[in-house]
Amino acid sequence: NELKRRSIKKLRFLCARGDKMFFASTLSNDHSRVYLMSLGKLEELHRSYAV
Repeated sequence: NELKRRSIKKLRFLCARGDKMFFASTLSNDHSRVYLMSLGKLEELHRSYAV
């Protein structure tokens, strides 16, 4: 039940700044959370693991 209560309903793109992208999520308990993804790290993973 803990995982179900915290599951993400939606992930919405907010903006991009430099090599970072920001997303907001709405959780099932009506709380919001902001996520950050670094494109530099993502590119590094692609090179290292051939994803």
